[in-house]
Amino acid sequence: KNQLSNAPIWYVTQMRAYVFFRISRFLFNFANENQKRMDKDLFKTIDAIIRKERLYAQVNLMREDIMNRFGIGRHHLNDQLNAFADGMSFPQYINSIRMEVAYDLLTNHPEMSITNVAREVGFTAPNLREQFKRCYGITPAEYRAGLIAPDNPEDDV
Repeated sequence: KNQLSNAPIWYVTQMRAYVFFRISRFLFNFANENQKRMDKDLFKTIDAIIRKERLYAQVNLMREDIMNRFGIGRHHLNDQLNAFADGMSFPQYINSIRMEVAYDLLTNHPEMSITNVAREVGFTAPNLREQFKRCYGITPAEYRAGLIAPDNPEDDV
């Protein structure tokens, strides 16, 4: 005979409720952690495809394009951005990728005009100028000029 058969009914009921609660809590936490891992993997996939396929370069890229491509809803995409892109909105996130790529192009491809850099990342030249200045504190032309400025002879002293 087990020990619970002699226990008062209220105690048995209370123990069953406690065990049920603990098991439910464990399953909830397990499912929640698994969902977080899946969400992080999904975000990495979205980010990788946006970069690899250069979707950021599409001037009219809309969040709906990404939602449809990955079969997720607006709320789910926003949750992904909040969790894994520092809470940025979709346009902010795309612009941050554009800025990274523009910075790289300006740095590593001095033969490209600023207008071509802008086109390459999905901006117009004036929009690139505005976004670049907002992001880095200087215009693309000023940045480029700083890259190719001759060494100051006074610095060698």
